[in-house]
Amino acid sequence: KKIGAVYTNSDYIEDLSKKVGVYTGDLVHPIPYCPEFFRAEFKSPYADMKNSVADRGNAQSSCAGQFIGNHIEDYLNAGGRWAHFDIAGPVRAAEKATGFGVGLLYGIVNALQQNTTDNECISPQSSFRF
Repeated sequence: KKIGAVYTNSDYIEDLSKKVGVYTGDLVHPIPYCPEFFRAEFKSPYADMKNSVADRGNAQSSCAGQFIGNHIEDYLNAGGRWAHFDIAGPVRAAEKATGFGVGLLYGIVNALQQNTTDNECISPQSSFRF
């Protein structure tokens, strides 16, 4: 309940997410990016796909991320990078919002905009190195 998860097709975004999470306190751990394992979960005889999985025991966080991934296949096939953050647990405590993820997303977007190297990220105050 205190750590989020990241589902991404990019090793760089995965590593960046973990590093920024350590810096901000919004810790995330990677979950397997294996779309070939999860696409079949959304098959439907009536529509392009259904919005629930066939097997509730099959990696719910990864399947939630893959549901989004199924909608951006053209972008992904063109080499696009993306990430899904499963933060349902750590965003609240005792029925109150914790703010989890705000610093994480800010740090990741800021680093991506600055085209930082694998060992550097830009904070709101100043540059810092991991």
